[in-house]
Amino acid sequence: MAFDVVPGQAHDAPHLEPLLDQVEKRLPHLDEVVADKAYAGGPQIDAGVDRDLFPQVPKKSNAIDPRPIEKKAYTERNTVERPIGKAKQYRRIATRYEKLTATFKGFLSLAFTMIAMKAP
Repeated sequence: MAFDVVPGQAHDAPHLEPLLDQVEKRLPHLDEVVADKAYAGGPQIDAGVDRDLFPQVPKKSNAIDPRPIEKKAYTERNTVERPIGKAKQYRRIATRYEKLTATFKGFLSLAFTMIAMKAP
């Protein structure tokens, strides 16, 4: 899992490429990127295609030329969303007591590790 901490008012889409770089360092043989509609823009789709990844991103409601997606692959997105939801159950994460990004990332890593250890 790769994650980054950004300001609340920042949009998600510009942060896709650095996250893809982090993931590719750990897992060099990726086939596809599964993301939500926030990443349906042209530059984000191109970032995946340039890395030989098939983007599984649903179309926006105002899309002129939507790309096809595999619905079965897109349903696997919940494997990422569930740990995020579980991490929000930790009060320290949800309220972000830590002001330093490095400290907050440390607690996020700890929370995700604890969640993974509980998983079957």
